[in-house]
Amino acid sequence: MDRTAPTPPANALAPDLPEDIAREAIAFRRRLHGHPELDLHLPRTQAAVLERLEALRAEAGEDAATGRPALETSVGRALSSVVVVLRGGAPLAEGTRRPVVLLRGDMDALPVTEETGLEYAPSVPGTMHACGNDLHTAGLYGALAWLVRRRGELTADVVAMFQPGEETGGGALHMIQEGLLEAAVRPVDAAYAIHVSSGTYPRGVLLSRPGAIQAGCDDLVVTVHGIAAAHGMSAQVRTDCAFPVTANDADAVAFVRRTVEDLYGADAYRELPEPEPGSEDFSEVLQRVPGAYVLLGAVPEGVDPDEAPVNHSPQAVFDDAVVPRAAQVLAELALRTAPVPAS
Repeated sequence: MDRTAPTPPANALAPDLPEDIAREAIAFRRRLHGHPELDLHLPRTQAAVLERLEALRAEAGEDAATGRPALETSVGRALSSVVVVLRGGAPLAEGTRRPVVLLRGDMDALPVTEETGLEYAPSVPGTMHACGNDLHTAGLYGALAWLVRRRGELTADVVAMFQPGEETGGGALHMIQEGLLEAAVRPVDAAYAIHVSSGTYPRGVLLSRPGAIQAGCDDLVVTVHGIAAAHGMSAQVRTDCAFPVTANDADAVAFVRRTVEDLYGADAYRELPEPEPGSEDFSEVLQRVPGAYVLLGAVPEGVDPDEAPVNHSPQAVFDDAVVPRAAQVLAELALRTAPVPAS
């Protein structure tokens, strides 16, 4: 049985997101936090996402242009992914077409035993949402809920990428190989992801930069059979590149900045001065589609970001008051994407 946390309070960080969606997204995050799963196969998490999406599918209704449901879901074959296509409902000017905007939320956890003392922490040791992916999943759900409600204003088609295996399994590439970027029939035109941080960055502030923002990941694997050269034995050396460098498109970053500043003011956005040393498999998407990877400070209120435990720590605490802000920004990026000339 799911360990359900008390209903969270309304969120002052996202004044433009409806209160019911904000509350529901935060409650969903806490539900996910209580049952973390690892790697590519997340059956319980996938089922929870699909349950939420079913209600949105009914609310979205039918797409007048195709006669099909306006919100359609599919699941992965080799992994527990979920892909959502939400068709825009706003009329288009003659000679234009709907752009396709991809929004990512990763779902997997880490093999860490939580030491936060939170009432909604997992009851079984050994697995923890220590990187905030539960917030990402809930934020993406919240964005979809807001977009469904505003579908009549939406000129884009939206692909929502609920991704397993971000931490270890290279889930983004698996989803691409299963057709993620063609899920809306037309190729994706732009892609965005928001990643929370439990320390380092101020609460509620979004950060990004053009060009490289996360390092690539290279593995060097050496297998030695004995002391090799001196004794006539053998050694094997293998190099693997797990994830490429995460590189943002400059125009996409500028679009994110304008959107955030319009919503929350100039203090809500900062440019990251240097790339981060960690790696991120959203890089696989950004190698193929222009877009932006964005950081979001989720340090608890009143805590010095420089003193807070950082991502992957067993003491990392993410303030889920930022979830509605993540949802609002993702939704606005889709809503503000203009139609493109028809080919």
